[in-house]
Amino acid sequence: MQSRTRQVFVTLCTAFLLFSYSSTETLAFSLQDTDGAEIALHDYKGEQVLLLFFTTWCEVCQEELAMLAENKRQFSEAGISLIAVNMTDDERNERVVEEVAEQLPFPVLLDPDQLASHQYGVLGVPMTIIVNKDGEEVSRFFGPASLEQLIAAFANS
Repeated sequence: MQSRTRQVFVTLCTAFLLFSYSSTETLAFSLQDTDGAEIALHDYKGEQVLLLFFTTWCEVCQEELAMLAENKRQFSEAGISLIAVNMTDDERNERVVEEVAEQLPFPVLLDPDQLASHQYGVLGVPMTIIVNKDGEEVSRFFGPASLEQLIAAFANS
């Protein structure tokens, strides 16, 4: 039994490392925001994009959302668009998602069937994905990411 658990752990770690260090074209998705507008990732083609996959019950996610909101101007001035993707299927109450979205100066997209989350191999939250102007994923962070880490990831893209 312990051997099987270890094998699964090693497989997940390997997959994470492969996703973490490879530069690959991002997967297209189109999701509704909390106002019902359809937003597609290809709408941001030619722009640098930070995708944050989150849930409202995750305290670390809330801290990262707050940090992004506080630094929205700095990201905008650097030509970086921010998009939060809520893993809505994991939420206890969708109204809470709307309340969180109302506080944020960037779009919050709803992923009720976790299609985008599965496409991007999101295994936990927060998961932050850095996309360069060519539409390639150049970095990802599982867990909390600091402003310095994020800026450095874009500078290296």
